[in-house]
Amino acid sequence: GVGPGDVVGLLSYNCPEFLETIFAANYLGAVAMPINWRLAAPEVRYILEHSGARALVCDPALVDLAGAATTGMGALLRASTAPVGDDGWTALPSLRAGARPPARVAVDSDDVHRLMYTSGTTGLPNLIMHGHGGMLIEHAKQRTLHLDLGPGDRLFWFSTTGGMMCNLLASGRS
Repeated sequence: GVGPGDVVGLLSYNCPEFLETIFAANYLGAVAMPINWRLAAPEVRYILEHSGARALVCDPALVDLAGAATTGMGALLRASTAPVGDDGWTALPSLRAGARPPARVAVDSDDVHRLMYTSGTTGLPNLIMHGHGGMLIEHAKQRTLHLDLGPGDRLFWFSTTGGMMCNLLASGRS
């Protein structure tokens, strides 16, 4: 399984499972790592190996790319967001079925929340680490200084769930 400190790669388009995977990884004390689906298989593989990823969750439309990137990576847990898993991939719904939710893992502000990699336009992708405390401070800054949101305000965001937006949107009250 996946536990505290494990890296969970996510190769997916914007969809509910994208958010589910990020929040589930953080719930377990693991580190979420979205991967740019525009990268080529060798770049995806480099990111998975460089990060020491324990698991990869993949959109069914990207299974061929992910499969090419993960060939020979036997220890990597591979899950597809498809209702039925492709060959070598566990279907995400089957992981949900009948599973008892584990206890939420407490994290410190300096624990890693998310790994992100640059696109590598001038070479290999570069790692960027975001800690839980830094994300919290960034969200507070964005909500109060940039978005000027206060109690009772509502925000409708029609765009990507990438980067920090999914956590920013989920961090407020509805």
